[in-house]
This record gives sequence, C-alpha cells and structure tokens, in this order.
Amino acid sequence: MNKGWIYKFGLREHCNRLEDNKMNIRKSILATALISLILVTSSLTAIAGSAKFAKSIVPAEDGTYMVKLRVTAVGSRIYTLKLKDRSASIIDVYAPKGWCIVTDDGMLIARSMKHSISPGKSVELVIYTSTKNVHFDWSAFGMFKQLGKGGTI
Repeated sequence: MNKGWIYKFGLREHCNRLEDNKMNIRKSILATALISLILVTSSLTAIAGSAKFAKSIVPAEDGTYMVKLRVTAVGSRIYTLKLKDRSASIIDVYAPKGWCIVTDDGMLIARSMKHSISPGKSVELVIYTSTKNVHFDWSAFGMFKQLGKGGTI
C-alpha cells in the first residue's frame, strides 16, 4: 500500500491531531475524576463527623448508672468535648488522665491540651447518672473551633 497519499493530503497530521485530542480528553477525565474523589472523601469526613462514640450503661449498687463513653477521634485531634445531658441526670464524672471535666446543670465540658485525642485513638469518660435512658448531644472541638456538626448518643 502506498502511504504517500496520506502525507500528500495531510491525513497524517489530521490523525495526529485526533490522537492528541483523545489524549487531552483522557487527561481531562482523569483530572476531573481525581478532583471529584478528593471532594467526596473530604465531604464524607465532614458528614461522618469528628468523633465516634461507643456507650455502655451498667447499673451501680446504689441505684445510679455508670455510663462509659469511649470517644474516638476521626480526622482531626480533639481537644474539647461538650456533652449536653437532656435529662440533667449527671451525678458524678471521672476524667481520664490529663483531662479536666466540668459539669453544670446537665452540661459537661471535658478539655485537655497535652492529652488530646489523636485521629484513630480513643479516650474513655466515666459518667454516673440517675437514669438508665440517658442521651447526650455532643460537640467536639479542635484547638480553636468546632469539628463537624456533632450529634446525639
């Protein structure tokens, strides 16, 4: 087959331009997919929140209930936890080493500067309440601002 006519009529350049366009389209699609993946991943972290909680409730001998809250940081370091007890049933609290906990009228604030919760790490709070069906509205904070939207446990 004689390839001279391909060069004569400029079809070679046309084919090269088509190949270049296909490569540019593939690069654009790949870049768009990568940006979308990054945005979805960051959105899911925000939706998931900044902390995971595990709650267990054990009756105590004196008629109160011991609530163990295991808090695990997700995505960012947690320096402060704020819990709002809807039923105002908090009787006593025990802070983990390096944490300071203050309670007042159903509000609990736990803070630590040196022993913040690193992503993937956990801290356990022990709270004594007067009721078994206790629910907390929670917020987690970094060094200066709230992380995520919080939630209820």
